[in-house]
Amino acid sequence: MPFEVDEEKAYLVTFEDEEGEVKNQVQLSYLSKSEYDKVDNFFIISVTEVNENPLEGYILSDEYDTVGNKLKKEMLTEDLPIFQQVITTNSALLYRYYEYDEAKDQVGVVGTSANEIYSYYNGYVYHIGYNIDRKKNTDKVQEEMLKITRDYILGN
Repeated sequence: MPFEVDEEKAYLVTFEDEEGEVKNQVQLSYLSKSEYDKVDNFFIISVTEVNENPLEGYILSDEYDTVGNKLKKEMLTEDLPIFQQVITTNSALLYRYYEYDEAKDQVGVVGTSANEIYSYYNGYVYHIGYNIDRKKNTDKVQEEMLKITRDYILGN
């Protein structure tokens, strides 16, 4: 990781899809904390069971998301794409992840901004969100994050 990991967490969420079928989602969180014990940098992987590839047939018609951030399509495998959305403006789409609240003794949802990666592989949707200090958010680091994600998805 391009930051020191202070904390690692895992969450398993069970839910019913639109047809009432029970599905599972796993979230793995790698967090760095500020001197005030707040999440500073993160790399979060969410893996969700699906019956079909929701990205199949998705055509990337623009190189930017709806708020002007860089959006690119590369190939995960010969026939499966991987999409990377990189924050390049002062705006971002909402990224959500699970976080345990010790004071309330419950898991809640945190909303924030993040660079994101999406892909599908072998019956699972992979949604990755990561935040890196803006000064370190270089093209080289973006390539490194894409490589880490590819390696994780493909089991390398």
